Amino acid sequence: MTLEALSTRTEFVSAQQIHAQLRSAGHSVGLTSIYRAVQRLRDSGQIDETHTAAGEAVYRRCAPAHHHHLICESCGRAVELTSRATERWMTAVAQEHGFVVSSHQLEILGRCPSCQSAA
Repeated sequence: MTLEALSTRTEFVSAQQIHAQLRSAGHSVGLTSIYRAVQRLRDSGQIDETHTAAGEAVYRRCAPAHHHHLICESCGRAVELTSRATERWMTAVAQEHGFVVSSHQLEILGRCPSCQSAA
């Protein structure tokens, strides 16, 4: 149910927003169940998690391949990015500082075209 709710969204959304969406669609589900579901889906790699500027965890169903995000700070819209150049850059920066990369996550925050024109 939670995964299906996320499948209809293009933006990152909070557990509370998922809960409200499911409740308005007539599902009788508790917020605690949503929190458990998003943790399970995140841990299994079926959804991505990021955090808002205020520290709130938000979720989105994304492509299973490794990618990064452009995220609109106003509406939450996300665009998936895949780039070999970005991967090479991250590896080079890590090596320059003596790090061995075990994992990484890149998020570029800004405003999408719709939110720029609305401002």
